[in-house]
Amino acid sequence: MDTSQRDEALIVLSGLPTASTQESQRVLSRFLLQKLQAQDPDDHAKIYVPVDINGHTVGLAIVRYASSDAADAGISAHNGTALDRNHTMVAERPGSSQAFGSTRDRGGIDEQRMRGVTALQTV
Repeated sequence: MDTSQRDEALIVLSGLPTASTQESQRVLSRFLLQKLQAQDPDDHAKIYVPVDINGHTVGLAIVRYASSDAADAGISAHNGTALDRNHTMVAERPGSSQAFGSTRDRGGIDEQRMRGVTALQTV
């Protein structure tokens, strides 16, 4: 899969709770991977959760599916999913995500870390 195909398989999850400690960030990542029905919800290479300069998450995450079609199915399946009483997940492509765009514009996206996200395998 070349770089453009890999980028087409990315989706952004926004509307997420924020986490301020590394432990709560791991719990958030695992929770999201479980919501996405990942085969191994403890494989944190399957998700990138950006953090701000203070080390707090910014309310979004990036996952990569095996293909663009699988990413489309993931968006359809998970967009609008309630995570709890206060948070509803929005699933969309990076180019359509206002949250992703504004975070990237502020320098809050580690492009190398994002490119390193491995493809999510679902059950």
